[in-house]
Amino acid sequence: YQDVIMTSRHITSAMFGIEDLIETDSCESSVEPTEKPTLTTTPTTTIDDTVEVEVNGKVGTSVFVNGVDSGKTIDSTGKVKVVLDTSGDDGEKNFSITLKDDKGNESEALSFTILKENPSIIDGKIFKNFAITNNRYDVNTDFDAICKQTFGNNYLQADWEELKKYYNDGFSMNDLVENLNLKEFNAAYLKRSGKTNYSSRRKYFVSYHNHNKPSNYLAHENINNYFLSLGSWWGSQHIMCSKK
Repeated sequence: YQDVIMTSRHITSAMFGIEDLIETDSCESSVEPTEKPTLTTTPTTTIDDTVEVEVNGKVGTSVFVNGVDSGKTIDSTGKVKVVLDTSGDDGEKNFSITLKDDKGNESEALSFTILKENPSIIDGKIFKNFAITNNRYDVNTDFDAICKQTFGNNYLQADWEELKKYYNDGFSMNDLVENLNLKEFNAAYLKRSGKTNYSSRRKYFVSYHNHNKPSNYLAHENINNYFLSLGSWWGSQHIMCSKK
């Protein structure tokens, strides 16, 4: 209520006088939250300077990319196409998409990463921070040098511990082996806790076993019940690298 007037009264009189009682709106208001956006398809890699995505969300909300208004609004179909900027150096491009309604209410952010690859790399495969050479190399090869030569100076031979962390962080090992052609290559040399050699002759390598390790295969460790196994041997093999 409003128009409450303090008046001077006798001690036995009421302390306040109330005139023109008018009921006002409640201080509480219901705010409908803006739903988090989704993508029809989430891209993971590109060789281009731009990537177009289709954003889904509440009709009439504005699309913001990395905190900047894209100038696009979700149309009557519940979606709109937005072009993302992936220009610049190769590597991971991080994006955060939110939606804002006409009252300024902002949704929870949809975050994802697109890996920009150098199309000139034809001697290997890159996925996330990992890479594998298409060619096989002798056991006495300088593996770090090959990783730099093939994928760039920020790549060195990968470490088994990095694969374990990748799995423990909840990422898909199946996506990893498919995108690196490990299902086809079957094995690749890598380090174990910074060490290349198991013995004077035997180098560490990772093998794809898909939970079916051969009985004659000596596995020093495994990931996800022998989906991947850590072995050691000699001879020519692919090299697994990682971005440092």
